[in-house]
Amino acid sequence: MKFLFLLWITVRGCFDASVWATAVWCVLCYFSNVLWLQCFGVSIAIHFISNLPFVNYINSHTKQNCLVYMRLESASVGLSVILALLLSPLLTIAAIALLSLLQVWTNLETHWLHTLLFVACVIYNLARASGKQRLAALANARSTQSASKVSRSVRVIDV
Repeated sequence: MKFLFLLWITVRGCFDASVWATAVWCVLCYFSNVLWLQCFGVSIAIHFISNLPFVNYINSHTKQNCLVYMRLESASVGLSVILALLLSPLLTIAAIALLSLLQVWTNLETHWLHTLLFVACVIYNLARASGKQRLAALANARSTQSASKVSRSVRVIDV
């Protein structure tokens, strides 16, 4: 179970890193010749360091808690992807219209694919951030409930 949890954290971290790298690359490609792999390398390093506390999560939680966490987080990732796919075309049209108006002052040519990728990545990251907050609130509620169950079962009345 620990291996499966670490595998999930690794896969999810790589996916999140690629989304962040794509968002950063879509902005930076207008101003420099940065490659997507360079953005991905920096992003994967940041996500690797930020995911190190999950190693302690395995030691301090039961297998059941890890399984519940994986289920909830995979649902959160799935919903974020679906939300990004549904909303990004509409917001991309608005963003391209705005960028076309600003093109007179900025002299930057808008690319619809870069704009679509950037908008989809931003929507995904915002949806994941709100999902992480809900997941943290749920985890706190579960740990409070499990602590109260443990404290009730540990009571010993000595007469």
